[in-house]
Amino acid sequence: MEMSHPLLTLLYKEQCTNQITPGHCHPMKPPSIGTLTLAAGNGTNVGTVMTLWCPLLHRASSGGLIKCEQDSNGTHWTGGIPECKKIEHQDFHLAILLSIISTGIIIIMSIYFITSCLLNCVKKEEARQLDR
Repeated sequence: MEMSHPLLTLLYKEQCTNQITPGHCHPMKPPSIGTLTLAAGNGTNVGTVMTLWCPLLHRASSGGLIKCEQDSNGTHWTGGIPECKKIEHQDFHLAILLSIISTGIIIIMSIYFITSCLLNCVKKEEARQLDR
């Protein structure tokens, strides 16, 4: 069987011999939700860096940035298992509600400030007219 891509060749070799080439990590399985993209390396060699991209309304709960590293025990992936989780709507609704409340407070305080400045100007103008 002829393979054209190094990652496919490595996957085939691992499946047939159940061994991994030294200096390489086991191929990372794609997450059920989201996409792994290569930032550096070929996908399995030491030094490979992959980032996890999650779809809208999802966030990376772990494995947002994973690396293939080698130590005295061999090669392994660091950074956790890539996983995207759905953002809870309850937290989102609470954030929206708090934003609306804080915006209302800011508007009320701005109106109070502008009103007090205008009243101060009116009082000064009345005092000037009385002095004349």
